[in-house]
Amino acid sequence: MIKKRIVSLLLAILLALSAAPAALAAGGGVRETDFFTDQPHSELLFQEMTYQHMELEPFLEEAEAIRALAENASNETAVRRRYDALADQLDLAVTMLTLAMIRSYQDTGDQALAEEMAYATLLCTDMQDAYILLGRDVLSSPCGGFLRQRLTAEEIAAYLSYTSLSGEERDRIGRESELTSRYLSAYTQISVDNQGRTWRQEDIDAARLSGELDAESYKELNAALARARNQTLGEIYLELAALRRELVRNTGYDSYADYCYEIVHGRDYAPEDLPAFYEAVKSYIVPLYEDLYALYRNEPAHETAFTDYSGDAVLDLIEPYLGRLSSEMAQAFAYMREHGLYDTASSKTKGNVFFTTILFSYGAPFYFGSPGSTPGSGIYDFCTTIHEFGHYNHFYWHPCGWLASDGPDTSEVHSQGLELLFSRFYPEIFGEGGDEVVLYDLTFLLSNIAEGCLQDELEQYVYATEDVTLEQINRKYRQLCVEYGKADPDDPREELYGWVDVNHLFTQPFYYISYAVSAAGAFSFWLDAQEDYFAAVDEYLTFAALDTGTGFRASFEMLGMDDPLSPAYLAHLAETLREALEVEDRMRDIPPTDVMGIEWFGEAAYALYTAGVLEKDGDGGLRPFDAATWDDASALLAGLDRAAPAAEDGGAAITRLELARLLAEAFEIEAVGGSHFVDTDDGLVAALAELGVVSGYDGGAFRPRQAITRGEMWTMAYRLLSAIAEPLADAAA
Repeated sequence: MIKKRIVSLLLAILLALSAAPAALAAGGGVRETDFFTDQPHSELLFQEMTYQHMELEPFLEEAEAIRALAENASNETAVRRRYDALADQLDLAVTMLTLAMIRSYQDTGDQALAEEMAYATLLCTDMQDAYILLGRDVLSSPCGGFLRQRLTAEEIAAYLSYTSLSGEERDRIGRESELTSRYLSAYTQISVDNQGRTWRQEDIDAARLSGELDAESYKELNAALARARNQTLGEIYLELAALRRELVRNTGYDSYADYCYEIVHGRDYAPEDLPAFYEAVKSYIVPLYEDLYALYRNEPAHETAFTDYSGDAVLDLIEPYLGRLSSEMAQAFAYMREHGLYDTASSKTKGNVFFTTILFSYGAPFYFGSPGSTPGSGIYDFCTTIHEFGHYNHFYWHPCGWLASDGPDTSEVHSQGLELLFSRFYPEIFGEGGDEVVLYDLTFLLSNIAEGCLQDELEQYVYATEDVTLEQINRKYRQLCVEYGKADPDDPREELYGWVDVNHLFTQPFYYISYAVSAAGAFSFWLDAQEDYFAAVDEYLTFAALDTGTGFRASFEMLGMDDPLSPAYLAHLAETLREALEVEDRMRDIPPTDVMGIEWFGEAAYALYTAGVLEKDGDGGLRPFDAATWDDASALLAGLDRAAPAAEDGGAAITRLELARLLAEAFEIEAVGGSHFVDTDDGLVAALAELGVVSGYDGGAFRPRQAITRGEMWTMAYRLLSAIAEPLADAAA
């Protein structure tokens, strides 16, 4: 596990990339908690933490001097002191790399910053390589006693078996850094030409908001830009995939996925553990997400979605409530603000990411946010700030150093768990918009589960397919979008090529599954909060305070909680969410997608639907223009508590005459004499005509043999109920 700090340095630093009205007074005092151990933190302001360009040679010279001293047992004290001082130099180098990364994200178009970040990456790689080699030699020397006391048996074995990076591995790291920087820079620069004008994403969005672009033009320009992004960024991704696939040829791993799961991310589960999780997500989580998303979309637009949460606005809203959860959280938040260890300003030069990292030498976490990146991102920006503070709080309270970090799965529980628990305060913060924000956050976190699985399946495919092409990736992504409910099989949208917008695929391979498994785990605290809120808060704080590196599944096991990867757990979670949010009842309030209410059949359709007689199909529609079948007629009568005879072929279309007779008999309407239509003298049809239930066509025809549509069927049934003064609600009871 030592070598993972060499081959994936940026992954160890950059841990969390994601997705106002006046607040009411935050009543209540600070809730005193004592879950964490105090750590040293610099009192410097962030602006005082200046970047230093460091050199490798002095570091290597000191390593050689320590190696020489270690040959004599009498030098152990000096070896220990100078070895620890060299570790401080390594921490400083990694800190400078982190500063370079932050500066680069603040201005993605600055080539000099990108080049310095690439330089710092290779510098830290070489320093870490040299430091571990020195540790290996010190352990084998007469002065190695102090180091053996600090390390576990597994760590000692890792040091002793460590071999230096080859020139090929070092070149790969440099090339990988160059390609990821190229991706970040290219993403903001991609444009399309249309009618003599160059359009970038921000230009298209601004023109739509101002009314310069109509809906159709906006759609066309977005589609063109999506194609351009897919082509340009996709080519970069293919280079990265080939580069990374080459890596595993010399590592002893069968696949790059296995290598990333175990070495890069240190997971306590493997890719082969996930297929059952994928399928459970598709079975339980995706349908629930689709329902919640439909509920959210049906909510009237609230100002929270369009509020600017850049700068200190979001921090001002959040701060009073953190103390109500934990005095320790409030302390970490106060440190962040007092020392300027955040950048939440809106800027066109910034990378479109949110992340939290730590400046090792200062013991100072740093939060980077890019709010307002897209129109209507207000709620996302707000909730993501809370998400990132879950990371920040953990960094603040845990020992820091280049070997001290949690795996991404556990780390993301810190963030998503806090999001879920903090949602308790949204009605208080946002007033009437609070329930909408709660619904949004729950929906978004469920989407994280689905999206995390989708992206992981895509990456598994890419790295398992030799000489994979861009066309193959696009085709696979489209297939997965269908499986995870993001698109219909015949959906033609170019946005389905939008996997290139997921920067994790470029900068942090096989990270995205962490959002899925961790969101599933984070919901454990939400489930427990339904019984006892503050007991769940303490459970979450206990989880966050576990020793670094405990492991994802091991952490839940230590707390006696369910395994988040268990299909049975996901089924229980989906069922509980449906009940708690009253999903089935609320879904009935969502208008059918294919009935506006103003059609000739609209009144009948809505009355029957509201009474629970009609049910929407999987696409949210009622299909009023489909030909009605005998099964449809039987279901309608059953919903009205009326018996209907079984048909030999329930799927066969039912005619106008057959339905008229069926309705009349079901509601005990007696036949009458006389002919009301030129093409039928049926007495039951005549009786319905006298009641105003049926009417003919021009020329007095009834067209008895014509297949009836579903909308016509509902209208006849609704008119009949009205004619016999039988209230629909009672009839459907």
